[in-house]
Amino acid sequence: MWELADNTICVQTSKLPMRSQRAVVTFKDGTALKAEPRSLRVVKPDLKNEEILGKWGALTKGVIDDERRKKIENICLGLEDLEDVMELNDLLAGLAKNPIA
Repeated sequence: MWELADNTICVQTSKLPMRSQRAVVTFKDGTALKAEPRSLRVVKPDLKNEEILGKWGALTKGVIDDERRKKIENICLGLEDLEDVMELNDLLAGLAKNPIA
C-alpha cells in the first residue's frame, strides 16, 4: 500500500468540470487504465440528514462500535442543545480500528 502511495501523483486541473475526478494508472509497459467516476455527493448539492447518516454509518462500520456511533450521531443531530462539548470530545477521542488493516 505504501509503495502505491509513493508512486501516486495527484494533480489539480481546471480542465475538468467542477467536482469531477479522473484516475489514470500507467503501467511500466506504457499501458494506461483511465476512469472518470461520477462526482461524489459532498456539500453541494445539499445532502439530506438520512444521506449523511448513511455515509457516516458506511464509513464507520467495523471501525467503531454501533453504540458509540449512535451516541455520536445523536449528539451531532442535537448540537444546538449540547451543553458540554466534552461528551462529544470523549466519544471522538476513543480508540478506533484501522479501516484499511
